[in-house]
Amino acid sequence: MERTFIILGGAGDLARRLLLPGIAHYCALTGTDITVVGAGHSSVDDYAGLVRDATEHVDARVAERLADRATYSVTDATDSRDLSALLEGRENAILYFALSPTVTAEAVSALPALPPGITLAVEKPFGTDRESARQLNARLAGLVDEPRIVRVDHFVEMAGVRNLRALRSANRLITSSWTPADIAAIDLVWNETIGLEGRADFYDATGAAEDMLQSHLLQTVAHVLADGDLAPEDILRGIRVQGEVRKGRYSAGEVNGKSVPAYVDEDGVDPDRGTETWFLVTVEVDVDRWRGIPIRLESGKAFGLDRGNIVVTFRPNGPHPANTLSLDLLDHSMAISLAGADLTGGGSANLTLHSALAPAPLSAYGRVVERLIDGDGGLSADAAVAGWEAMSHIREQLNRAPLEEYPAGTMTIP
Repeated sequence: MERTFIILGGAGDLARRLLLPGIAHYCALTGTDITVVGAGHSSVDDYAGLVRDATEHVDARVAERLADRATYSVTDATDSRDLSALLEGRENAILYFALSPTVTAEAVSALPALPPGITLAVEKPFGTDRESARQLNARLAGLVDEPRIVRVDHFVEMAGVRNLRALRSANRLITSSWTPADIAAIDLVWNETIGLEGRADFYDATGAAEDMLQSHLLQTVAHVLADGDLAPEDILRGIRVQGEVRKGRYSAGEVNGKSVPAYVDEDGVDPDRGTETWFLVTVEVDVDRWRGIPIRLESGKAFGLDRGNIVVTFRPNGPHPANTLSLDLLDHSMAISLAGADLTGGGSANLTLHSALAPAPLSAYGRVVERLIDGDGGLSADAAVAGWEAMSHIREQLNRAPLEEYPAGTMTIP
């Protein structure tokens, strides 16, 4: 079996760090041959070498196969004639928009008549606000049928997120306590050691909240809480700020022994924009099924430690310590805290049970590739729009919050 991935933005950061390794993971697992056709507005001297460098850490033999088959085309993604030449004869290919949301919208508008069987994969952020997301949905629907449109958010494909959904639905111990009467709070944290890393063109105009909250964290919460007749878009439409709202940006510091300049001193940054690199917001879902549970969402750049986890804290049973269910999104482990007997002094003591989860055969982007090839997956059209509806409520509060500072290398912000 052979498939073709045409990647608009094929030499960009997302393609190199995430999508190309995901393709390699999928090929290594399934033996599928994939031809990568990179496209971008600038020339690339050695695209085969770029593909090899991006994938050899996954599997050296797969990296060589991908590199040998890879081609690159200098293409203006917003020009119909360039796109027509790029797509000619590419039946059943996957056209992947690894572009900024504004360029993606222009590229979709410029698409000519498509070869049969083309699948369109659109990266997050999907649009730049609610109305642009609706318009983008309409344009895509005018080109191909809905099953051929995949709105990508790789967070919902992460092993930890998928495991939490399975744990809550497959285990009576957890299912019976998956209610507002039993859950005290949910925390979702994604803090990274990486800073701006040359992405000022995108990041300084977007900020942490639209980069991480609007897409990844809100969609993750929506997919974790979706239940029965409540779809992810229903959860998103019920999101309301209900508590703490903070934002900040990193000042000069040190991360893993390496000096990091202040965000405002990074190349391409406009200091007057006040772009945040960290946020902490507390929301709730204003629907009967989940109302009253505080959901704390946090993400930031240039921290001293990579941290990604989901923690569900249950209400304490009388005087005993609260139970928690924690899934680490980075090392694929789980911990459950229970209250046991304190055999030294009476009362209760915490018992924590740790387990490594079954290793994921595919990375999150490998899973994205699998779904693209199988024709099964991605956010719904309604969920993509509802994410912006939720973000509009939060953005009003974030805009009013003072901009704090934290040194690069900070472990946690109190």
